[in-house]
Amino acid sequence: MLMENLHTNVFSQSTDGFARRLYSHSSRKILVLLITLIAITLSILFTSIATRYIEGANLKNGLIIATIVAAIVAPVISWIFIDMYTKLQETERQMRALVTYDVMTGLLTRQAFYHDAQKYIDIAERYHEFFALLMLDLDFFKTINDTHGHHAGDHVLEYFGRFLSEHLRTSDIIGRLGGEEFAVVLPNTPIEGAQKIAESLRADLETHPPTLHGVAIPLTVSIGLTSYTGAASPQIDRLLQEADAALYLSKRNGRNRTTLYTGEETIVS
Repeated sequence: MLMENLHTNVFSQSTDGFARRLYSHSSRKILVLLITLIAITLSILFTSIATRYIEGANLKNGLIIATIVAAIVAPVISWIFIDMYTKLQETERQMRALVTYDVMTGLLTRQAFYHDAQKYIDIAERYHEFFALLMLDLDFFKTINDTHGHHAGDHVLEYFGRFLSEHLRTSDIIGRLGGEEFAVVLPNTPIEGAQKIAESLRADLETHPPTLHGVAIPLTVSIGLTSYTGAASPQIDRLLQEADAALYLSKRNGRNRTTLYTGEETIVS
């Protein structure tokens, strides 16, 4: 219900505008035919007017010529126009995808995550629904790059992106904030449920590490967790700060663990 109102693309394509709506409901051939018929009609109309007021003009010949010209020119021009419009749409779609989705992991980019997370948070506040937010950081990622090479680091990031997508719900908002740092919004999830999800992710990643050329690459993740229960108007920046504070304690206390932000103190799992 709630998630149906959330556009998960920061640059969702608008369906306003007559040309866009027309193109989305019609094939290229129908549009070409429509433009051709309009051209013929206008040609006949103007030719009729011209032959009526120009002395010596032949109405029959004028109508024939106008029809032939329109029938030849209109399809060519309309086909070129629609082809250009189609290519522009495809270019726009590709650019929108580059800005919205991280190339390495397939998850939302930082900008797109902030947009979608805040939009969801605003809706959640309106409907008095609770949620949780996770911040995740891969442990010793620099060591992986130094030991196995940057191609291995890229492989690990790709693997972790798929891992999160496969282990979380389609309604969850997942983004890569940068480097080896990720964030997840868990809609309609109480804090106890969020802790279980975080711990499940942490444990599954530890026991199912990525492999490269048949060799396993040990990988763990540290997690910071915070939640919203309707106490105050939430902002994504503030929630990320709380989760980041909890994540810092996970790192300081040995990594490969989940820490819950509670304000005055934290609970480390």
